[in-house]
Amino acid sequence: MLIEFLSSSAILYLMSFICFIGVFGRFLASRRCARLSREAKDLILARDVSLKQLRVRFESAYRLNHGQVNTDVLVRCHMEDYRLLGVSLVRLEHINLAAALLCLIMGISGSGYLFVNEVNINICVRILFSGLSLSLTALLLGALLNTNTLNTVYLKLIDYLEHSLSARLLAEQERKNSVSAHGGMRDDLFMQKDEPVETALRVYHDPLSEIAATIEEDPSARIKRQLADMDDQMIIDILRQYLDEKLG
Repeated sequence: MLIEFLSSSAILYLMSFICFIGVFGRFLASRRCARLSREAKDLILARDVSLKQLRVRFESAYRLNHGQVNTDVLVRCHMEDYRLLGVSLVRLEHINLAAALLCLIMGISGSGYLFVNEVNINICVRILFSGLSLSLTALLLGALLNTNTLNTVYLKLIDYLEHSLSARLLAEQERKNSVSAHGGMRDDLFMQKDEPVETALRVYHDPLSEIAATIEEDPSARIKRQLADMDDQMIIDILRQYLDEKLG
């Protein structure tokens, strides 16, 4: 049955389909890499969800590590998880190489198996030639689509993160520190109390306050002052009584 399958045109169709899948996959990877390269110029305006997540991860790592971020490792680890049609973009970029290798193996092994089983030599040559031609086709078309690669995306992302985004985050941090410092100075000024200003009025009040303090400290001075007031009152009463008798 295997001999019949290899002797028929089914093996040729299968190798052609594998070659088409490899070239088409490389085409899709190239288009996606071109799109990612354009959006990598400014991740703030990027539409791709994965690039937005990469920006958030970088900002978080930058703030947590105080600006010390291994950007190359971060970008490559993040992009290794990028999926296109359920396939990793890293693998999809080299799918044409896998298709070319598979076509070459199928062509060589199929023709060799038929040759060992003494099948018509023309069929063996046709399968071998088809495998070689399809393998070369996958390689050549893949090389033509190699203008946009994932490595280009890596370089643009690293350049943006290390220069543009890092500078913006640094300026934002300095602005926050400046605002915090200015707010602290304003609070210190607000908490300061105005010291009393010595005026000329205090000069006049000082003797009175000293006299009052002296009276408070020396009770005998207060008693002497009260006795002096009583003597004055007695003298006034005696004079008033004397004048009443004379006039009366």
